Amino acid sequence: MRNKGLKNIALFTAVAMLITTYGCASTQSDSSAKQQEDSKQTKNVSNEPGNDSETVINIARGGDTVTMDPIFAGDNVDIWMDGLVFEGLVRTSTDGKNIEPCLATDWDISPDGLTYTFHLKDGVKFSDGTPLKAEDCEYSIERSMSDGAWSSLISCIKEVKVVDDNTIDIILTNPSGSLLSCLASFVCAIYPKEYYSSTDSDTLAKEPIGTGPFYLEAWEPEKKMCFKKNPNYWESGYPLADEVNFLVVPDDNTRLMQLLAGQVDVITGVSTQMRESAENSKEIKIVDYPTTHVEYVSFNYTNDKLKDKRIRQALNYATNREDINKAVFGGIGTICPSIVWPTSAYFNPNQTSYEYNPEKAKELLKEAGATDLELNLIISSGDASSLMEATILKDQWEKVGVTLNIDQMDSAARREERNNLTFEVLLNYFTSDITDVSENMEMFCLKDNYDCWHLGWNGSEQEEAEKLVKEAGATNDDEYRKQNYYKAQEILADEALIVPLCTIPETVAMRDNVSGFEQGILGNYQLNNLTIDYQ
Repeated sequence: MRNKGLKNIALFTAVAMLITTYGCASTQSDSSAKQQEDSKQTKNVSNEPGNDSETVINIARGGDTVTMDPIFAGDNVDIWMDGLVFEGLVRTSTDGKNIEPCLATDWDISPDGLTYTFHLKDGVKFSDGTPLKAEDCEYSIERSMSDGAWSSLISCIKEVKVVDDNTIDIILTNPSGSLLSCLASFVCAIYPKEYYSSTDSDTLAKEPIGTGPFYLEAWEPEKKMCFKKNPNYWESGYPLADEVNFLVVPDDNTRLMQLLAGQVDVITGVSTQMRESAENSKEIKIVDYPTTHVEYVSFNYTNDKLKDKRIRQALNYATNREDINKAVFGGIGTICPSIVWPTSAYFNPNQTSYEYNPEKAKELLKEAGATDLELNLIISSGDASSLMEATILKDQWEKVGVTLNIDQMDSAARREERNNLTFEVLLNYFTSDITDVSENMEMFCLKDNYDCWHLGWNGSEQEEAEKLVKEAGATNDDEYRKQNYYKAQEILADEALIVPLCTIPETVAMRDNVSGFEQGILGNYQLNNLTIDYQ
């Protein structure tokens, strides 16, 4: 894999120089024409050295966003972009350890823990120039509660009430230890009531309006998204960049070649193989951002081949996680026995951990009568690291008598197989969108959350885990929450619904004249300080 990528670099470098500079071509409707008018003074020019009239930065990533309506965000390709356009009452610090003021300057909590009163920042405007009011916050949160795909994360909220134009009350049905973390997430993004209550869903998915540092100027699906500086942004002097283009380049080698050729400034999703090639260039720097990212293998619980948990446990024992970490992730990952990242306050260090034991795997497969077991593993096409991971799994499982066929699909086809539960085995990963562990546990234990996050899990064990997680979410008693989350993790481990591999950082490569690119521990892009030095 590594040699093939290096051989192609020279060829592509020549081709890449023919690629035209990426710029915006507006496709927005009249509903957001005002924000275009506000930015007319910004010229649409190329990102060339010495051109100081505008700062334009091109970022290449592996997949495209599906929707920019935050209540329907499905994957990280949606979620991580939302923070460019939207903000919440509060926000998470970059390291994930604290909740900070954002659109609210401060808040008060009643003695019984059931009422949170937020005081809004003065003078905030949306990107279309309309002022932020408490009714916008009320509408946004209530819309997420009633219509949103992630409403379970804020099920503790009973109602949102406007006190005055600058003050709102959030009233809970029960105390919650995760409320502030949820309010800081895309789930509770704030947007203008007038626009969102009168605009059709297709337009909202493509033409968002928020208070964030950028607004979406243009979007060519599966090609690029163009974000422009929000002329009405409340934080004076930011963002530093005038324009940020996110380009869809699914193939790892092609993304790397474009970076080396100077056709893009930043690439995301840098694999170990890409890293080794990029490190040979003095003009490229590589940064690892700590995250909650857990790599794992999904089993379809509804598939007859995988219904017996002894088979799933056997495949866990048949997997050498250390070898995968070294080969695929260059050893930068941390072996993890759970879907909960190890630095979380509620990570259970004593849960069942499946150490590599091929003999135990064979024994369990024999007990389950799973002779000549053949499974299909779906991975994303063009993803070199996934192909390497799949190839290693194929070899490891073959040693215990399991045949693993690798099926490469484009992102849309893979997503459809996952969402419809028509797959057998799937390479996957999960990143938390809040600093509280409740999201991870609710996604994988609550049946209403996409069939336990596309596992199809059901039965008495699932019901018990769901009960524990719901109870943990209905209190702010830290010790009680910890006990319940520990027990739920033990059930998940015994059921062996996934093969958790390791937690890994998000690795980004960029030209050495780029600075200020940040990803928080939740993976969301933080680009207020993003800029480029043309000297």
